[in-house]
Amino acid sequence: MDSRRVRHEQLSFVIARWLVRNVGFRLLLDLDLRGMENVPPAGSFIVACNHVSNVDPVLLLAIFPRRPRFMAKVELADVAVLRPLLRWSDAVLVNRASPGRDALRAAQDAVSRGIPFGVFPEGTRSRTGRLARARTGIGVIALRSKVPVLPVAVYGTQNAFRGGVPHLRTKASLTIGEAIEPSEIGAAGDPQVVSDLIMRRIAAMLPESARGEYGEAVRNPVGQEVNPSEV
Repeated sequence: MDSRRVRHEQLSFVIARWLVRNVGFRLLLDLDLRGMENVPPAGSFIVACNHVSNVDPVLLLAIFPRRPRFMAKVELADVAVLRPLLRWSDAVLVNRASPGRDALRAAQDAVSRGIPFGVFPEGTRSRTGRLARARTGIGVIALRSKVPVLPVAVYGTQNAFRGGVPHLRTKASLTIGEAIEPSEIGAAGDPQVVSDLIMRRIAAMLPESARGEYGEAVRNPVGQEVNPSEV
């Protein structure tokens, strides 16, 4: 891609993001945004977010000061309205049947250049609004990348397009937690253990009804005894 086209793409993204952030989402969502102070001002990091709506990737791209590079299923490239977004966001298109190698290569390339990298650990959108068990992919990426992981919890966006119809000023929340440092990730060691660690941090920022597979882990974290009278 020549330099003029690159500049055009970058300017198009800046304009599109401003419109989405200041017009689109202000009309669509009544958003409770918390934790922006936890976003590193410089350096690489991984954004790990639960996924309840097709709105979520667009919301994250609009919110974060530095554009994360997200993974997306390759089938989205067939949706005409999404092609500009995929191009502007420099999305990594992966085959969900075997995403591992492409995702790991893209993550390592992004973090080596100081670019934030975005992952939805569940691997797909939750149809119920409740957390599903994370796949091992985020654990592998976190262990190999050796950069902080920023847990992000989104809730309520699944109600913004009920029945395919936009519902204006839908109440939603996006909470950015404290970064999980590479030392804690490395100590966990196993990719699935790391994936579950990240998901527990996300679950802790969600309403109990949305914690799904990780509800019990949040109520009774490892190493903390439970008083039977309180159960």
